Amino acid sequence: MPSLSQPSMPYHPVHPISYGRDLRRLFVWFGLVLTLIFVDQLIDLLAGESINQLRLRIAYLLPILGVGLSLCVHQLARKESPIPRSWIRRGGMCFILGGALFDLFATLYHNPSLTLEGNPYIRVLLDSGHSLAVVYSLAVATQVAFLAVFLSVWLAFLRHLPRLLSTIENANPTSRLQFLKAATGGGQLSVRQWLLPLNLAELPELYHCFWTIAVPVVFGSTLFRWYVGLEWFDVFQPSLILRGCVIFLSMLLAQTVYFVVLWNLSQRRETALRPPAVS
Repeated sequence: MPSLSQPSMPYHPVHPISYGRDLRRLFVWFGLVLTLIFVDQLIDLLAGESINQLRLRIAYLLPILGVGLSLCVHQLARKESPIPRSWIRRGGMCFILGGALFDLFATLYHNPSLTLEGNPYIRVLLDSGHSLAVVYSLAVATQVAFLAVFLSVWLAFLRHLPRLLSTIENANPTSRLQFLKAATGGGQLSVRQWLLPLNLAELPELYHCFWTIAVPVVFGSTLFRWYVGLEWFDVFQPSLILRGCVIFLSMLLAQTVYFVVLWNLSQRRETALRPPAVS
């Protein structure tokens, strides 16, 4: 039985190109977006209407933050070679674009004046007296910017997929648990270090953590947008509890599919690279 305090096998990184600066820049932008939204929601919960000025400023900043995130992901994608066009690439792009366009179409078809819009950042623009043209302009700019982020993450992931699979293969996982550990950046760690890091040296690799978070968020969020679009057509009745469940299940499904696909690809890669048996 392998020890829980020592790595069960040697691990040698196979990606000599450093992504540290690009990943840190990405996480800074991503953290800034999340921090602003979290502070906004927290103050709104505690102070009610006094949050409107902060929320209004965030609504102005969202397109800029989206562009910044998109440029960071694009910079990370450039570190790997372009990928050939394939049905997987086109299918992912169509799913992401389709979810955004379906949600927008459903909203505009049923609520062109946006009077029923529940998005707090569109709501604060309307309530602060901005014209519908200004609200539409900011909303479209935000949607385009974050749609570019989602598409950039998908295309960057496909570019980095061979290298990601190489790092998993290099960790020599012999079980699904060890595969999961390697896929989340813990190939060089023991099980205890992976589950309960006690210092910075025991943290998983940022490279793997980014893909583990970003890809499921992109597809889980897009799946939720398809659901929201269906709400407008009365396929589902609007409900905060139901929406919360759908968000959770969408993210869980996307995360599960991510690991299942990586597992299957890593198994195929291992089979293809295995030397033929000598008869």
